[in-house]
Amino acid sequence: GPVTDDLGVLVGLSDIRRNGFQTNLYNGKDYEQDGTQYGTFALEHQTTSRWNTNLKVMGVEQKYRPGNGYILEPFKRELAQQVTDVDTGETLSLPGMFPKQNFVNMRQGLANENPALRDEDKVRQDVDPDLDTSRWAAFVNSEYSADTYALKYTGGYSRYWFDTTVDADASVQADSGVDWSKLLLSGVPVSQFPGAPGYTVTPADMTYVINQEATFDSHELQYTSEWDSDYSVIAGLYYYHSDEEQVVSYREWNDQLMETYAFFGGLLGKPVSDDNYLFRGDAHVDTTSYASYGQLKWDWTQQTSLTAGLRFTYDEKKGGDNTFVQFVGDPTDPTVYRTQEDNWDKWTWRVGVDHFLTEEHFLYGFIATGYRSGGFNFQKPTASPEVDVVKPEEILSYEIGYKGVMLENRLNVSSSIYYYDYQDLQVIKQDVVEGIALNTFVNADKARAMGLELEVRALPVSQVMLSGTYSYNNTEYDEFFTKDANACTLGPLAQGMSQAPLCQDEQDLKGNEFALTPQNKASLNATYFWEMFGFDWSATGSYIYTGEQWMSPFNDPLYDEVGSWDRWDVRLNAAPGDRAWEVTAYIKNITDDREIITRGRPSTVTQNAQTTLTDPRIYGLRFDYYF
Repeated sequence: GPVTDDLGVLVGLSDIRRNGFQTNLYNGKDYEQDGTQYGTFALEHQTTSRWNTNLKVMGVEQKYRPGNGYILEPFKRELAQQVTDVDTGETLSLPGMFPKQNFVNMRQGLANENPALRDEDKVRQDVDPDLDTSRWAAFVNSEYSADTYALKYTGGYSRYWFDTTVDADASVQADSGVDWSKLLLSGVPVSQFPGAPGYTVTPADMTYVINQEATFDSHELQYTSEWDSDYSVIAGLYYYHSDEEQVVSYREWNDQLMETYAFFGGLLGKPVSDDNYLFRGDAHVDTTSYASYGQLKWDWTQQTSLTAGLRFTYDEKKGGDNTFVQFVGDPTDPTVYRTQEDNWDKWTWRVGVDHFLTEEHFLYGFIATGYRSGGFNFQKPTASPEVDVVKPEEILSYEIGYKGVMLENRLNVSSSIYYYDYQDLQVIKQDVVEGIALNTFVNADKARAMGLELEVRALPVSQVMLSGTYSYNNTEYDEFFTKDANACTLGPLAQGMSQAPLCQDEQDLKGNEFALTPQNKASLNATYFWEMFGFDWSATGSYIYTGEQWMSPFNDPLYDEVGSWDRWDVRLNAAPGDRAWEVTAYIKNITDDREIITRGRPSTVTQNAQTTLTDPRIYGLRFDYYF
């Protein structure tokens, strides 16, 4: 509302809470809860008839128990004996650990089966996941309009905190049966080996923790011409800066198990943490970006406009990390410190044409180049001081489109066709380095994507509104060679076959599809309107569909394929004629199908994969009052 004739204020507060979908049978607690508090305060000042300024401050706080992922397969409980490479005789694993791993498989001898096999919404674990995120931000937008030009300043600052803890073994310590009297080292039970601590059952109690903190600020000054001519210009200057830090750690809280690890470390001459860390990586990156840009538009005719734009971008990044991983490096100085800095710059451009066939039918087309700066793969758990640098990504894009209205504005259609040609596309994949699985970026030398998007809205009769969207995406790597390090720790390749070509050679991914890019996506909505008992009513049915997709660029059908899924929703709405209030009853996911929407590679520690499922059936009643 207004404060003075020139000053207005907006205040908003919300507190959103939701019960969980998963239940922990160990302690009865719910997971996948939500608890979010949001607040905003904004001022708008009309300093003069030409000058307007907005200031907005907002904060978000989330504290809740997230899900720990869905494991929908039996736990791998086999005794992990010492494994030797069948070709080279190389020792691939210590007793109790899967090959190329530095942590024990905590589920061997587990006393309970996976409860999700009977009910996908059930888990059993002794460390409850926890997520705490906060974000505070301020934004300024100030616009001044003169007779022949307009100036606009946009600035923002935000600070972000993220802390999460999860049960890395997704099980209960007391259920575990990691029994060193049944695990053999050179034919002798580890518990009886000379110099060993002598413990028998020492179950794992491992947590995975991420702590992240970041600040971001940006400033943009933009000039827009308001000339009385066929030409117009947009030009501007842009600045961006971020400072980000992240600490990731796996930590074992069972001191007896750590003593057994220390025994192995003494035999191998390898480091073991005094603070119970199995892995700890601390990384920070400072990013600064500058840009200047300009675009000229020429109204060639009343129906046709031409545009041409040019942008120069300069990016610089600097940062460093330090990592520790059990059994890796110099035992007297096991923490590896690295630093790296680099800069990149690029000219990019855009040319386009807009054409009105009639007032109801519009065509457009453009060709443009794009660029994304390079970066660093920090936190790799190696003893090497070298940092893996990712090259910048470049794109040449083509797009044509149509927007139109027909049948006396009862049918609206919007469509576009695109083609993207990538050079050094930045692709995320999972690497396994010294037993630690982590996401890293690599460059695909050449790749392309093409597709179409369609949106339709129709009013066949005054009581019925129909709408729908459809997108088709065809993606392909044209030149891309990289190793699938993760696959060599899974399945038969994990059992002493590290010399297999899949483990030693880069794979040719030519013809593979992009990850997380389904070929087909669609949605349909139908709404019926009517009046009854003095109220305005509407009923809406909705359908969404997502096609098959791959979870990694390797397109391995055994680990990476996720099938199509869909969902039906309905909604009933009632309101008085003056719309002072309204009531909505709804059901989401009518069929209550829990569909897999993402799937990870199996863990290198447990050999089990985690998935993400659609929400179960949710029904509710909502009341809104406007005053």
